[in-house]
Amino acid sequence: MFANIRVRPVNLTYANIKNYDPSIPPKLGLEALRKMITPHFSASKTNLICTLSALTLEYHFLSFDNKIYQQVKGTTMGSNFRVLHACLFLAHMENSQPSHPSLFYFTRYIDDAFGIWTGTKPELENYLQFYNTSTNNCIKITIAISPFRLPFLDVWINLKNSHLSFNCYQKPQNAHQYLSFSSDHPLDLKRHFIVNELKRYLIRESTPLGFRRMKKLFLSRLVSRGYPHSFILENYKKVRFSARKWLVFSRKPKSTLIPVIFKLRYTKDTPRLGIHDLLENLHADLVIDPQLSELPRPFICWTKSKSIHSLLVKTKYKSINIPT
Repeated sequence: MFANIRVRPVNLTYANIKNYDPSIPPKLGLEALRKMITPHFSASKTNLICTLSALTLEYHFLSFDNKIYQQVKGTTMGSNFRVLHACLFLAHMENSQPSHPSLFYFTRYIDDAFGIWTGTKPELENYLQFYNTSTNNCIKITIAISPFRLPFLDVWINLKNSHLSFNCYQKPQNAHQYLSFSSDHPLDLKRHFIVNELKRYLIRESTPLGFRRMKKLFLSRLVSRGYPHSFILENYKKVRFSARKWLVFSRKPKSTLIPVIFKLRYTKDTPRLGIHDLLENLHADLVIDPQLSELPRPFICWTKSKSIHSLLVKTKYKSINIPT
């Protein structure tokens, strides 16, 4: 996906669905849900899913000032079902819309959509009206069109000389409040954080120049959070631009084995116990047995130690009856 791609001269298009949660009519949402799941489930299971969904979408009540109110518009905010319901509803609308010859490419992630449109802007606006007409103008769309550059999620998508290239996009509101180096967390966690963030930049930067620019910005932000230069450069060496192709296109096969996890509480003195080496040696001894040769390597899940604040906040006051 994130490589230099050649396309014919077009316009990049970004669309955002405004307030899609409270804008989907419950009845239309249930109709779309039934049509989407019917091919995949039996009739009895489809009816059960739709009945349970109706309880969430149509029978939501709340109390305020000693009065009971029923929500009659939109999806229940805070419900775990709302995002899944909205995605199914929007997918149903898009599948029902006939394909347009000017729509070269289209993708959507929840309420953000990106497309490559070969027609004019009025044609695009007219095409996207199906979002509004299908819901009695309940859903509103904001559109941005550019022949050169547009952001989509955390990626800048650039079009120049019929070639697509990519850069990492960071919102201006991002304060980059990374984990402080002085925090009471394992050093390995801070190392992995730096390496994985660099890998994220590497996937989104399609040129060495862009990757170097992001590394320079990242270094200055880490320094401001107290990270020593030597510690930063030690981890910077682990991620090079030459590894980008492998990182983008390689897919590791998923293991069906259940991992062995040891959940332990972390303190500053924990590394001195040598628990990691003990588990590694134990695993090496066990896999010698042919029946245990596929035993997955164990790893430790560190949990945060309780602070004085957490102990005080969770303490409940117990009233004591004092005899008079």
